[in-house]
Amino acid sequence: MKKKMSTREGKLRRPETASRKLRPASFSKFAEELAEMGRSFYSRGWVLGTSGNFSAVVSRDPLRLAITSTGLDKGNLAPGHFIEMDADSKIIRGKGRPSAEALLHLAIVRGREAAAVLHTHSVWSTVLPVLTHPKAESLWKGTRC
Repeated sequence: MKKKMSTREGKLRRPETASRKLRPASFSKFAEELAEMGRSFYSRGWVLGTSGNFSAVVSRDPLRLAITSTGLDKGNLAPGHFIEMDADSKIIRGKGRPSAEALLHLAIVRGREAAAVLHTHSVWSTVLPVLTHPKAESLWKGTRC
């Protein structure tokens, strides 16, 4: 039996139990899994060099994220490259600093009730929308590739 989707303020939402409950896990476990995922994305060409950031919700109350430290090559990510930050992007654990996009991760986690954010800066996710845009030819004029 499928759970019914709820609506709140006219927006379709996931079932309440799916979005609110997180499996208990430690910051270290999230850092391990995110590092492995980052290396995998890099090997597939989905993220290049130091672009992109990955995060996962460690806890909701209080809000804590495990997130990549800024400026790291995603092909060489290790668990020690992740920091834990709070809802104000203050570092709670780890070395380094969050990227300028840390606030974007927090907004997505709050606004969409996401459990993780995998922000890749993928070339393909940029090219595809431009190529399918009705005015694609005019958007590409003057662009050097």
